[in-house]
Amino acid sequence: MTISLKDLLTLTSSLRILYVEDDVVLRENTIALLHDLFGEIHEASDGNEALLLYKKSENFYDIVITDLNMPQMNGMDLIKNIQIINPKQPIIVVSAHNETEYFLESIRNNVNGYILKPIDFNQLVETIYKVASLVKERQEKAKNQTKLQEKLEEQSLLLAENSQTVHEFLTIDKITKLQNATVLYNFLDTFVQDHALTIMLYNIDNFSFINQTYSTDFADEALFKVGEYLQYNLSKEVHLYRYNSDEFVIIFDPQIINPEFVAIQIQAFFRETPIGEYEEQPVYITLSCGIATATNPALLLPNARIALREARMRGIPNQYNIYNTHDAFLKQTKIETEWIQKFRIAMEEDRIIPYFQPIIDNATGEIVKYECLARIEDDGEIISPAHFLEAARRSGLMSNLTRLMINKSYKTFSGQNVAFSLNITNEDLLNSNFIDFFTGKTKKLQYRTIFSNI
Repeated sequence: MTISLKDLLTLTSSLRILYVEDDVVLRENTIALLHDLFGEIHEASDGNEALLLYKKSENFYDIVITDLNMPQMNGMDLIKNIQIINPKQPIIVVSAHNETEYFLESIRNNVNGYILKPIDFNQLVETIYKVASLVKERQEKAKNQTKLQEKLEEQSLLLAENSQTVHEFLTIDKITKLQNATVLYNFLDTFVQDHALTIMLYNIDNFSFINQTYSTDFADEALFKVGEYLQYNLSKEVHLYRYNSDEFVIIFDPQIINPEFVAIQIQAFFRETPIGEYEEQPVYITLSCGIATATNPALLLPNARIALREARMRGIPNQYNIYNTHDAFLKQTKIETEWIQKFRIAMEEDRIIPYFQPIIDNATGEIVKYECLARIEDDGEIISPAHFLEAARRSGLMSNLTRLMINKSYKTFSGQNVAFSLNITNEDLLNSNFIDFFTGKTKKLQYRTIFSNI
């Protein structure tokens, strides 16, 4: 969902927030973003300071945004103390990627939003929008509490009288009438390990084309037909699920059924059988498939996803691929994953630095501007972007990198009559939030900046 800055400000401009973060650099960078969104911001460097501010506040804060891992008093202890004072306080937690236990505990304590470090601007906007919407909703609910309570009681009674309907709603996909991802996850969680299972993850090729060309109603009918055809053309020994959007999952015992035989059978069926007609013309589809076999159920879906990705990268529809731990593709994926991890940590530790390369006029020998280039500093070694730019893209943090470079470059050249240029991506140029950010920064600092596209 794309959220415009105008829609967000409608919700947030009048709100008071408390922001708690012990990392000075991260706190300053995040405060700079938050000042454009909220009417009033109070900040604290640890849980003790934050709790003191909270107790002294005449009115409760509309939103509390807090780090989890902090000295003095950590984020979870702060949350527990605040909830004693105000059990309905909307809270957003910010945590590093490796703080899994803190994350799980935050869920148990009914935290309203969760943001992963390094902070992704789009995730920040979406989370703040969600929680700010909750604040507005609560304000409206307070005006009609009695009426709402009666409605909730009626709904609770209706749910109690229709338990079977509720069960079907939670476990049956409404379009295909197949069991849904919830049932699939439960099956994998409860399956006895050390017994081999095969999973086939099917994805309809170019499904977005069907949506756009034939209408969403036709696309829903196509999903139903695919599920119906799979259900009636596969043996009773298989488990069939609608997994996600245009994806289906088939699970079976590889000692009873040959996976490649199933793949060939399904591909042949859809190659010869239309899933419907549009303007009296038959419409055909193809499906790509990733196949994985393992004794550990937790590995099945991730491995099948990798196999499916490789099948689709061939650029040819109607392909299947079997997961192979020795594939060069998997080795490359591992390298890319490692660099994503390194890049995230570099962002968290503020080790991404700008290098300023002078551009010299050959005729005069004078420096006409500086090109701002991103580098990672790692124990004295300077790492070029050739190693981490793709990791930034794949991790969804490219926009964060651009914003960081803008902030650091502006800070470096502040007060100087110097021209400089930065590289940005097509995604940034097409992102209205980024344009608003850059326009606001330029107006505020009244600085001339030249952008190059990468």
